[in-house]
Amino acid sequence: MGVVRSWYPATDCGWSGVLRLRGDFGDEPNDGNFVIDGLVSADRVPSPGLIEYKKVIEPVWVEAIDVDTGQLRIHNFYDFSNLKHLVCS
Repeated sequence: MGVVRSWYPATDCGWSGVLRLRGDFGDEPNDGNFVIDGLVSADRVPSPGLIEYKKVIEPVWVEAIDVDTGQLRIHNFYDFSNLKHLVCS
């Protein structure tokens, strides 16, 4: 499993209320190369990456054993819970 490096991009609204990234402040030296890859945007709107991250860390995996007969293997990675609260659909 990987590591979440950036929950949200490093930004600042300042007094103007306009979202600005590092480098938008006229600071020198500045390489101008910034990655905007947070799981939520600067104004905290979820990105598609957040949905993907949710799927990656979910504590239940389903594995197809035999597709023809519909046989599945269910892995429970909860530490202290069973799967009674889940509904199979």
